[in-house]
Amino acid sequence: MGPPSQRHLVALGRQRLEVQRLEEQQKYLQKQTALVRAELYRAGISAKDDAGATARLARETSRYNQELSKQEARPEATGGSSAQDECGACQLCPFTGGA
Repeated sequence: MGPPSQRHLVALGRQRLEVQRLEEQQKYLQKQTALVRAELYRAGISAKDDAGATARLARETSRYNQELSKQEARPEATGGSSAQDECGACQLCPFTGGA
């Protein structure tokens, strides 16, 4: 087997560049993953089990939305007005019909 041809050297150079690009992309994605894990950890969620973390986030979101719906329905059910309706301190407030 003789020395590599110019074509082989060019192909090898391209492969090295592609490997370098992929390694840089992997490092970037690992940093992003670490940031996401840190945020999840701050929220009390372990990211070791991705499916479990996703399921827990879905449950927490559902529970939060249900509680929010209950809170929003309370003033309407009792015939009272909400704090948003009673607030008239600011003319720019979207709840008072301001700008």
